[in-house]
Amino acid sequence: MKPFLSANNISWKGILHDCNLQIHHGDCVVLIGKNGSGKSSLLRCLSGWNRIDHGTIDLQGSPIEKMTPVEKSRHLGLLPQQIHLFDNLPILEWLGNARFRFNESWKQSEQHIRSLLQTENLEHLLQRSWNQLSGGEKQRLALLGLKLQETSTWMLDEPGNHLDPKVQLEVYRNLSEAWCAGTTLVLVTHNINLLFQCFPQSQWETIRTVGIDAGRILFDTPLNHPSLIQQIGDLYNLTATMTTLNEIPQVLFTLEPS
Repeated sequence: MKPFLSANNISWKGILHDCNLQIHHGDCVVLIGKNGSGKSSLLRCLSGWNRIDHGTIDLQGSPIEKMTPVEKSRHLGLLPQQIHLFDNLPILEWLGNARFRFNESWKQSEQHIRSLLQTENLEHLLQRSWNQLSGGEKQRLALLGLKLQETSTWMLDEPGNHLDPKVQLEVYRNLSEAWCAGTTLVLVTHNINLLFQCFPQSQWETIRTVGIDAGRILFDTPLNHPSLIQQIGDLYNLTATMTTLNEIPQVLFTLEPS
């Protein structure tokens, strides 16, 4: 089966070097690595946001750089680490941007937005401005934007970043539900334990953990593979061990002796 999204020997700005990655419909691909290793850069290249210097990226068998924003948006939705908005931009108007690829009136877009907000019990957030929202509320609305885009693939850069533990769990459970319903996920994270907590154990063997260091892909290993803990420890230059808490695996890190 041909991959849905394929990166072939791509390099970018001296940050990424000869990276190869194939993603199929229904995959869950998790990018991990130290700060500055190239995770976010790879995600942005895969989405077509960054124009690569070398190699090719094919989306549905076509070069992604030749696609229009509307064409790409049918397949890919990108959620960056931080969303920068004018504080006075109405929430309704911001969410409406997620519908840009549809040939519909503003009234139709508004109906979609209000219906989804009602389903998610978030209608009350329409009364606030962006700077009045908490980090968790912003992230919930950002995920709502991906749903409104109605794309088959979500690409997320540290979706639990700067969120309290409860909201992190809520976000990752939402991601798990979307993936189990058929959405393809490509996400950057530093907290692999959230995957063990929120994604069904029966599917761990199909979750791909991709380790990146100095702009190169070092491994592509299933979440439940016995070699993964050692690979993660080597990736971060830490001693990694596995323990179990309430029957849920947890990765623990300790500094290696200097």
